[in-house]
Amino acid sequence: MPQYCAGFQDPSGGSAAPCIFAKDGKGGRAYIKRKRDGNCCAFCCVQALEHALNSRFGTRHIVRRLIGWQKQGSPTYKAAFVMSSLVVLPEARQIRLRYKAGERSRFLQTTSWLHKRKVRLRRLLSGRPPPQITKLSEESEQFLRACKYYGRADHPSTDCAWVKLLHKDVAAVSHHRQQLRRLGNRSRHHRRAWWKLRRTIRKCLLPYAQGPPYLIPVAWAMEEAILSDA
Repeated sequence: MPQYCAGFQDPSGGSAAPCIFAKDGKGGRAYIKRKRDGNCCAFCCVQALEHALNSRFGTRHIVRRLIGWQKQGSPTYKAAFVMSSLVVLPEARQIRLRYKAGERSRFLQTTSWLHKRKVRLRRLLSGRPPPQITKLSEESEQFLRACKYYGRADHPSTDCAWVKLLHKDVAAVSHHRQQLRRLGNRSRHHRRAWWKLRRTIRKCLLPYAQGPPYLIPVAWAMEEAILSDA
């Protein structure tokens, strides 16, 4: 008389669930050839699974079942990794079983090695684009305006020491970002110039970025993504 699996035995002591791991992948009870570990198949009993995976023959039997379900497109294959004794295995062991069963990992194109290589080559040729920024605050806009029009006769002069020191670099940063917006980040010259000015301004303002309240030039540099809160 054939012996069928008695059902999934919950290791935590819960009620047993009917077995769905038949060989044909139609959701029926699995057939077992001999009585072992409470009359349960390896997918419904943790002890039976350990016994099977500790031998080469038992591991081959588990893999063959998974291969058959995978080729048939049976939902039993997915259920085996969600609601069977395979869930107690480490993630690395489950990945190996999936690989042996013929399943291959599907990576997003944006995270693939080839896509990252293309991005690196593109940045090598055209330069790295500056980070996106939000709208500047009113104080930063005033500081930027004072730097842009510093020394012009039609604009009131300022006695701010930071404006006198950084007006050329700040005005150049604004100019290169405007050009990149107009050209769509395609100009290598403006990209390289922006990052060069960033290093110059960051070296000058970094000792003063201790914490809030920040100096107006430091606040502008943070909003321009030249400095960060960290």
